[in-house]
Amino acid sequence: MKYGPPSVKHQPVQTRKGKAMTELPPLKTWQFYAACRKVLGMTTLTKMFGKSQTQLYRWGRDPDCCEDVERNPLDRTNAILERLCELGRDDIAQAAVSILAKTIDCELVCIRPAYPDKTSIEAECLEDYPPLIRLHQAILSNEDPETVRHLWQCAKQELDETWEMYLRKKCTRA
Repeated sequence: MKYGPPSVKHQPVQTRKGKAMTELPPLKTWQFYAACRKVLGMTTLTKMFGKSQTQLYRWGRDPDCCEDVERNPLDRTNAILERLCELGRDDIAQAAVSILAKTIDCELVCIRPAYPDKTSIEAECLEDYPPLIRLHQAILSNEDPETVRHLWQCAKQELDETWEMYLRKKCTRA
């Protein structure tokens, strides 16, 4: 029976805290929990989760090789996010992932293309102004950074739609 991440040799690299780590971070949720066990220690994890050591070991086992495994919190969180998206509430799912990304000084960037919702480039351009004005008002009013970040994302989405409409029109004229 195999426990923990596969034994693969990687070249060490520096983390943002100056600590050495392997080139490839855990790629699957069970590998993440196996790495957390190794780095943080079982005592820390049992205190954080209020779970037994046996349970924590189950979360960090490869389900393809082990019988005694259980869905871990990341798997469950992912299932919640998928369900939110199925219900059309991508905004809530994205907000949750954005919170996690900020923890490690990252930013969530959606990879889906922008879909213009207007039929003309002029209409798309006009639609850019309200979210941009709301963003500028929030900045000038010194609103909290989370509100400003959200408004910034909304304004960028509108600008992306205008850019996409521009590209479509440009390609059809050429």
